[in-house]
Amino acid sequence: MAQVGRACCLHEAVGHGLEGDFNRRGTSVFSGQVGELVASELCTVVDDGTMVDRRGSVAIDDEGTPGQYNVLI
Repeated sequence: MAQVGRACCLHEAVGHGLEGDFNRRGTSVFSGQVGELVASELCTVVDDGTMVDRRGSVAIDDEGTPGQYNVLI
């Protein structure tokens, strides 16, 4: 499967559940599970806002926080 296809599948499987607004409202399957094992230890999902000239990279996010590397799963 091409990279775009893998990214799309990952986004649909867990992406919406990892969005901050769903977690703040407690409506995500991941709500309240920070630090808990939610997938195989062989699976790591990151949000890397520091990658230059890549989709999703940002110097500063919507809340004014500098782009950073975050491990989500």
